[in-house]
Amino acid sequence: MTVQLLLRLNQRSRTFLMGCLTGGEKERVFLTKPEVQEKAVEPEKDAGYDGGLFEVLRVLRKKLADAENYPPYIIFTDASLKQMAALYPRTLSDFRKINGVGDKKLEKYGAVFVKEITDYYEKQEYTRSFIIREE
Repeated sequence: MTVQLLLRLNQRSRTFLMGCLTGGEKERVFLTKPEVQEKAVEPEKDAGYDGGLFEVLRVLRKKLADAENYPPYIIFTDASLKQMAALYPRTLSDFRKINGVGDKKLEKYGAVFVKEITDYYEKQEYTRSFIIREE
């Protein structure tokens, strides 16, 4: 962990420094190290989304962003992708309810994202139907 210290000068400190340079009255200065405040660890807010679908959507977002010469977060933020991966919107009206999806993004990206989500969901359901439980 790297700690960077910042020294800010006010009028009194400027006067002090100028006095030292010109031979004026000397004053003692004690520098203190600022306290480092540890950030409280919050429980993960994102728990509850499908990590596999999230990764599939990230790859799709990157592909679209590269094709349009945009950074990926312009297409959708990670928070939007996580919400998609939690809610599995399989219709355009459901997709429109995702935070970060407006009318323009719905029109531009809605169909491709809904198709990807639907394909992923159907693949997962198909895989789950073949799990054999031993008793």
